Amino acid sequence: MPSRTCNGGFTLLEVMIALFLFTVGILALASLMDTSIKSMTLAHGSFLDSTMAARGIECFLARPYTGDSSVESDSGYDPLAYGCASSGMEYGSNIKWEVQHNFPNADTQRIRVTVIRPFRNQMRALTFDYVRAKDFR
Repeated sequence: MPSRTCNGGFTLLEVMIALFLFTVGILALASLMDTSIKSMTLAHGSFLDSTMAARGIECFLARPYTGDSSVESDSGYDPLAYGCASSGMEYGSNIKWEVQHNFPNADTQRIRVTVIRPFRNQMRALTFDYVRAKDFR
């Protein structure tokens, strides 16, 4: 009786199944990479925008305290216009300022800074609130 010898190789079906599983794994990794790149871009833009807002608020806080209502956002006050911070925002972001006098207490100012940035056909907003007192004693 003749004996059969086994070559120990893979059949065509086994190779096709292995390639299919490998392809599915690679596509899943590519999808994760795309998602992580978008998340990193959003985080980077938010970091740069919040840094710019912090520079603007530091510029505002370095100026003398006034109870003058002419520094409110409706009158076009722009703390970045005084030369102590760059006015350019990353990724087409906009910055809005609002100053409320005697809030939350007398002789204080609440300064609200809102950075609005486009992201995936939507507008995302980062809002920062600061309170400045006329006298710290």
